[in-house]
Amino acid sequence: MFKITDHIEFDPKGRASCPVCEAKKGKPNKNLALIPNSDGAYKCHNTSCTTDLIREAIGQPKDQIIPSAIAKAKPIKYHDQERIDINNEKLFNDSKIAKKWLTDRGISLYLIQKFKLGIALREIKKYEQGKLVESKALPCITVPYQYPEGYLQKYFVAPWLTSEERLDTRMIQDSGLAARWWFTQKSDSKEVWICEGEWDAMLMSEIINCSEIADCDVATSTAGSGNVPQDLRPLDQYDHIFIWYDLDPAGEAGAEKLAKAIGNRAKIATVPYTVDAKLGWDISDAIVNGFSYSDFAKARDNAKCVEIQPTPGKNKLADRLITTAELMARAKDYTDWLIDEILPINELILLAASPRAGKSLMAMNIAQCVASGTNFLDRPVTQGSVIYVQCEDSETKTKQRAIAQGWDENLPVYWLEKFKMSELAELIELARKIEPRLIVLDTLSRVRDDNTTESSAEMSRILEPLQEFARDHNCCILPIHHTGKIKLENADALDVFDTIRGSSAIRATCRGTLVIAANDQGYRLCVENGYNKQDLKVSLDLNSLTWKLLGKWGVQADASQSDQILGFLTKVQSATLEQLYEFTNINKASLYKVLSRLVHDNRISKTGSRKAVVYSKLQIEQPKTQSDISDMSDTLSDSEIQTETSLEVLSDKNNILYISDNMVSNLSTHISNTGEANLSDCQISTSNQDTAGDTESDKQSDKPVFVRYKVGCQVEILTGRFAGMKAEVIDIQGDEVEVKAKKWVVTRCYPTMSLKLLVR
Repeated sequence: MFKITDHIEFDPKGRASCPVCEAKKGKPNKNLALIPNSDGAYKCHNTSCTTDLIREAIGQPKDQIIPSAIAKAKPIKYHDQERIDINNEKLFNDSKIAKKWLTDRGISLYLIQKFKLGIALREIKKYEQGKLVESKALPCITVPYQYPEGYLQKYFVAPWLTSEERLDTRMIQDSGLAARWWFTQKSDSKEVWICEGEWDAMLMSEIINCSEIADCDVATSTAGSGNVPQDLRPLDQYDHIFIWYDLDPAGEAGAEKLAKAIGNRAKIATVPYTVDAKLGWDISDAIVNGFSYSDFAKARDNAKCVEIQPTPGKNKLADRLITTAELMARAKDYTDWLIDEILPINELILLAASPRAGKSLMAMNIAQCVASGTNFLDRPVTQGSVIYVQCEDSETKTKQRAIAQGWDENLPVYWLEKFKMSELAELIELARKIEPRLIVLDTLSRVRDDNTTESSAEMSRILEPLQEFARDHNCCILPIHHTGKIKLENADALDVFDTIRGSSAIRATCRGTLVIAANDQGYRLCVENGYNKQDLKVSLDLNSLTWKLLGKWGVQADASQSDQILGFLTKVQSATLEQLYEFTNINKASLYKVLSRLVHDNRISKTGSRKAVVYSKLQIEQPKTQSDISDMSDTLSDSEIQTETSLEVLSDKNNILYISDNMVSNLSTHISNTGEANLSDCQISTSNQDTAGDTESDKQSDKPVFVRYKVGCQVEILTGRFAGMKAEVIDIQGDEVEVKAKKWVVTRCYPTMSLKLLVR
């Protein structure tokens, strides 16, 4: 049975904020009231708000009792991708007022494109005492929400108009858009920040993305501050949940209600504010007024818990139960590798070999490659820190091996000479601080501290916490173990994985196994990891004590996809995998494979760790030669080539880029393809260095010169309050350039004539 008090919290006088009125006017109210001496009956003092509308606003529409013979579900009208793109293009091209309203709130052109914000006309109606008194079409800023069937939208009615001009309506939404969670930043993080409203969530995601140390997701509820979506399962992955609501009574009450619904994982954080902050101050206000991620991080550290009374009889399995659709939505589309095709991230993988076969040497070699980000057995490696539990060899022996392998003493590898499984909780605490990509346990037999024998099925009980540890902390755990006697001569005659010493439960619990088979003539590395099986011929260099692959890594990259990725990285310099997927639309599994090959071929670099991996295009610098200038002597005047000043030549048609001294020249490639260098369409500008042909008046001239800007250019602002400040070009729209200074939290737009190009 439906009870309004299960979904909306009323004060002691039986009053609460009506969700319908709150959506229309954009602020809390006390219009909703419980009817005295009734069994939960309620009403809104605004006569246009019916109980049906109120229930629909909180995602609990009233069941219709219709004879089964004529019953027919009301269809929900979804928007297709084309409609969303049309709305987005209209906002970009036709609505300067809407764009200005958004940018004034800190919503940059990048965020408009990322979240596919748009503009659309909607008929807005005004009712009084249940009767329609006025109706007119008004422009609305659209925010689309994706469903499997298409999109449903919210429409923020002409927010630049007064309340009276927009018929006292702040927002309307498509039928069927129920209370749900909307993530503006989503990853595998264990921390999420929940904001009040779409604009706050968009801006907060930008703050998180611009920070090098932030590691959290951002979400908001589509139901408003006073209402909690019934489905809390999208929050299950998070251990730490911080709630940021507006600084007003309704925001505080909504934050407390949400925290109680979530449980002990939730804390309420106060939005950073100025001394003259207004009532209702929110995240957008804080960001526009200059508060940065570090300010929000301090506020998060001071967040407060809400005392929660445990709910008796709760079924724990119900929280873990998910549908196939939810599994498909949250599972990755590609395998995340620590070492491509050998060690997956987030798994427990066993490294095994017979005594003196080189297990520890291989483990140290792997640790060195992970810490430095260099290839292992010709395969790309994801760089990150390492914890190495060395329980077998002495420090002197470890040092000698590290010197032979060419270790840099500043590599992020941390050593433990003693460790037992009973100390796993302490190791987990260390891992939270160090955030390792790899943990080596050398050896498995020496870290056990109970009476369980290796031949016992109880070994799974010892290994399962390690598997959970690997998945929960985003790292690969590599315990080292022994096999029976296995050599190259008998490796073909048996299953090398069956030679692992002890119970079959060891192999069964581990996600995969690496087995080294050796004799005087050479080595084989047999790999199984749940995704593939490999039989690799390898060698051990006795001078450097490092392992080499005999042959070459066989993965090939699709040429057209490689060109697409390289072209995008040329424009933006660097990008995450999600950004590359968003702009190239290449299947993530294929995208990851192509990126791995490009890293292997030294055409791009892979930097960062954990969830902050960034891919960047590698460039080779070519110094300018005298022949570079002489090749252009037919096009340039004597005064333009008589000195060694830098030249920039840009072409609209062929995108020729020739910058001597410090940048790569693409001119020679263009000439070789076309047979000639057509520079008739080019803009030519000399650097700021003095030349022999300059007159004194030339040096002092401030006459503006037409310059073609590109994303990533460094410019100087010439006008306004920020005159003289240096900034970076973020986007170009016609004659307007969107820029961002180093210390700015939000971007700003300037006309091209108000900027001066410094560095392209």
